[in-house]
Formats: sequence, structure tokens, C-alpha cells
Amino acid sequence: MNAPLHIASALLAGLLCMAAHAQESGLRPARDTELRIGVGAEYRPFSKPIAPLLNRNLRVLGDMEWRADENATRTKMVNLTGGLRYKVSDLLRLGTEYRHSFRGRDRKNVGRMEVNARLSATRGRTDLKYTASFQRYSTPLKLDRNLMRHKLSVEHDIRKFKLDPVLSVESFTALHYTGNLFIGMRYELGTEANLDDKKTKTLDVAVRYDRETNIPEPVQRWMLVVAVKGSFKKK
Repeated sequence: MNAPLHIASALLAGLLCMAAHAQESGLRPARDTELRIGVGAEYRPFSKPIAPLLNRNLRVLGDMEWRADENATRTKMVNLTGGLRYKVSDLLRLGTEYRHSFRGRDRKNVGRMEVNARLSATRGRTDLKYTASFQRYSTPLKLDRNLMRHKLSVEHDIRKFKLDPVLSVESFTALHYTGNLFIGMRYELGTEANLDDKKTKTLDVAVRYDRETNIPEPVQRWMLVVAVKGSFKKK
């Protein structure tokens, strides 16, 4: 019964050790602040009478994100993302997505392919989730880059309170045939609020902190993240 908690504890310890190593890096990071606003939706593409299994387990995902400086006066990037997610069981979900980043006239646009697997478990009023993601970035100049991300999140359901806290820790590792390299950590504290009684529309608000390391120009970045999400299904 305690296996999910033991696994989560081991993963958290490993991620914190990587964070400690990152703080010991000799590269002095720059500092930055961002505002990120997103709109997302998920859709059930199959009606229940035609394909009940796919109707229950398959989701089509779409997302648009705007990134700006802390004063929201300068656009840094606009991301468009589309993907699929399939629920294999209550424990496992598999997904794939493609994101295209528009970075303005003075910077090259970037495409990103991703495949991911998510494990989830519930212990009392606490939800534990672990996500492993493989990402491949590409640009018009063919400067491809592969990343492996590991994310552990914990959400606790507070009795008689609508805003439940969500805490997550995530590591980033660059993959290369000459050797893999740990390049950063992400920490996030946020919450999710339901905007309707059916819980099909939600508002996510979070404070996120990124710390890069072992790259030529590392950055420490604080972010305020606001996202509205909706869920729809075919009748």
C-alpha cells in the first residue's frame, strides 16, 4: 500500500540532489522574470455509441501560450501545441504532442516533438504524479536537441476549501551521444479553481522558478503562470 509513497520519496530525493548539484555549478546565472498566459482545451473526438473505449480514454489536446516580460509590455514567445493523450489504466497515461514556438523576427522559430508517460496514485486526500517526457527540438538550421524531463507533483485536497495546493519539482537532462548532461531544475507552487459546477472549465495559477546550469548562458527565471482550460466531448 505504501509503494507509491516510497517511489515518490525516492524520486523527490533524487531530484533534490540534482538541484543541490546545480547550485554548486561555477557558472553565474543571469536573472529574468516572465509572465505566461495560456488557453487550453481537451476534446473527446469519438462519440460514446460509436467507440465507447476511445470515448472514455482518448483525448485530443490543444494549447496556446503567450510569454512576455514581467510588465507584459514585450512579447518573448508564442507557443501553439497540439497532441493526444490515452488513458491505459488508472495508473498509467501515455501522450504525444507537437509544439511550435514563434520567437519574433530576430530569433529562429523552434519546433518540439514530445512523447510522455505519466504514473499517478492516490493516498487518502493526496494525489501523486510522476511524468517522464522525451523531447526533440528542431530549428530551420537543423540544430536539433534532445531532452529528458522528470517531473514529480503532489496535490492535496484540503477539506472544505476550493483551492487545493499543487507542488511540483522537475529536472531537465540534455541527451547526446557523447554523454548526457544535467542542465536545470524547475520548482512550481500553484492551485486550480473550477469555473463551473460540472468542473469542465478550470483556472490554473502558479508561481514557477527555473534554474539552469551547465550551459553557456544559464538563467534563473521567476514566472507567473495563468492558464484557462476547458474540456469538451462529442455527443
